[in-house]
Amino acid sequence: MTNGSLTTGREGVTYLRLPATPESITSTFGKAPITYGATGLPSGLTVAVRQFLSRAPGLSPESRRTIGLDLLHATLPHVSPPPPGGFHPETVLSAVVAERRRRDLERLWREERLRARVLPADPLSPTARPHP
Repeated sequence: MTNGSLTTGREGVTYLRLPATPESITSTFGKAPITYGATGLPSGLTVAVRQFLSRAPGLSPESRRTIGLDLLHATLPHVSPPPPGGFHPETVLSAVVAERRRRDLERLWREERLRARVLPADPLSPTARPHP
């Protein structure tokens, strides 16, 4: 992980790594890690939040605040339980997209393991292993 790969560093943020996956972050909000139900977050909204978080440092303070609050208000109906109050919108948005990414990677990992168990190896794949 490089300094440029995180939009904002925050105290109380746990950095996780699932086996064979890129890094992701989950905010603890100063308590035990909170699990959010963010799977219903629309893809377009997720992309908008990620783009905002990556571009936020270059925005004017007023634009950054307005866009951050707008995205937070659009995101909260898709998040359960609601995050505790008093946190900066970018902190909450970062935690929500990190949780969505973690769940997506976990789902893909499960699907890949199932596919490997059910389907025979592709003989044309460069990583195919011969059957014993």
